[in-house]
Amino acid sequence: MKVSKFEKVLLSETLMKDILNRNKRLFLRSLWMIRLRWLAIIAVIPSTIIYKYLYHIQLSDFPIYIVCFFLIAENLISLKFLKRIETNGESFPDNQLTSKKVKSDFILIKNVLNFQIFIDLIALTFILYFTGGIENPFIFFYFFHLAIASVLLSQKETFIHTIIAVLLFLTLAYSTYLELVPYHVLYNYENYVDFMLYKNSFYVIKSTVSFIATVLILVFLASSIGKKLQNQEEKYADAIDKLKKHDTIKNEYVLRVTHDVKGHLAAIQSNLSVLTSRILGPLDDKHEGFIERAYKRTFIATHFIRDLLKLTKLRMSGPIKASKFDLRKALVNAANDVKTNAESKSITIESQIDDTVNEFYGDEFSIQEITSNLLLNAIKYTPEKGSITLVAQALKDTMQISIEDTGFGIPENEIEHIFEEFYRASNVKKIVLDGTGIGLTIVKKVVEQHGGKIWVESKLNEGSKFIFTLLKKG
Repeated sequence: MKVSKFEKVLLSETLMKDILNRNKRLFLRSLWMIRLRWLAIIAVIPSTIIYKYLYHIQLSDFPIYIVCFFLIAENLISLKFLKRIETNGESFPDNQLTSKKVKSDFILIKNVLNFQIFIDLIALTFILYFTGGIENPFIFFYFFHLAIASVLLSQKETFIHTIIAVLLFLTLAYSTYLELVPYHVLYNYENYVDFMLYKNSFYVIKSTVSFIATVLILVFLASSIGKKLQNQEEKYADAIDKLKKHDTIKNEYVLRVTHDVKGHLAAIQSNLSVLTSRILGPLDDKHEGFIERAYKRTFIATHFIRDLLKLTKLRMSGPIKASKFDLRKALVNAANDVKTNAESKSITIESQIDDTVNEFYGDEFSIQEITSNLLLNAIKYTPEKGSITLVAQALKDTMQISIEDTGFGIPENEIEHIFEEFYRASNVKKIVLDGTGIGLTIVKKVVEQHGGKIWVESKLNEGSKFIFTLLKKG
């Protein structure tokens, strides 16, 4: 199924939330290191086979395979620790750095990263030793590990890894130069004795000086940049946390104000309804038009306030109060609730609900209400004698419900904005005046509370199809 623009926005918002969480950032980067290591293992093994059997170079391949085996073990150990952290929901809270558990998990993830880089440096040294040592052109792979350490870890930790890398390089270069260990040739020259660079003192010293100088410059620059990036990330995280607190205060304020306004509007509407119903007697032509317009405006404002209250409560509410219910029955009830509205415009509603749609775990009232809202929207924006189709089916992990109409449609460049608060498509503003632009936002919130997604497919003047999924639980 094609991913809609809205789904891409939703995914990017989720990713941003993960990036702004300190523990989650390190967690994702540790997983990234593990993926890179799998790629390295996959590259080393076939390369060794090709060099030995295709180019007939006498590589000591068995020790290389042993190193790869230890890299696999390293990956599995790191994954075990990271999965243990991931299963603990307290490790990645919205309000971070607030508990000892969160801080201890941060240290644990840091230790996993340090462990990974340390083992990688040792593994790289062994692979280089068995593939030509200091003569191996891939000696610069040390730089990659130190650059990664500079970005992910603190300057102190990076400095420690730099010392380790330099010591490993010196051990690699001078253990063969001083003939403390046997040399493993990389090239298949007949007169290789003429190319014994690992015994050439000038070459070894030159390589040592250039390696250390390059490492120091690289680590200094990368760690400086990495430190600035880490500080910037923390500032963004703090800013987001403050914005969330301010948003909570704003929601509480809106909740109080709208609740009071709703009461006043309800009183005004009640008084006007007495006049429009002519209980107190007939109205003269001069006053009737003004009272009718006032009543209509009050009716629209009341519905707007009601939707705004509902949206604010959804924002401030915690997890949904879920229970098992018959989803098929809830969808049928939603269709029945809007039947009168559809008949008033001679619009037919067809329901296609699979037999697999039955027991579901969630908030029955909310799901029935958003289905009714989507159906009412379809009726509102569909001309007379149109048609609406409600389709529901059970997928592997979700229930999928779609509502398709033959209405006005949505301009293509506006589809990605349709779930934004107070947004209404430009082509319907003059046709239907009483929209609030909040209904679809409420639908989106309820769907997300049920672990689902919602998107729309639409063609101008041909109709729209709203599709949402609900995650199966229980």
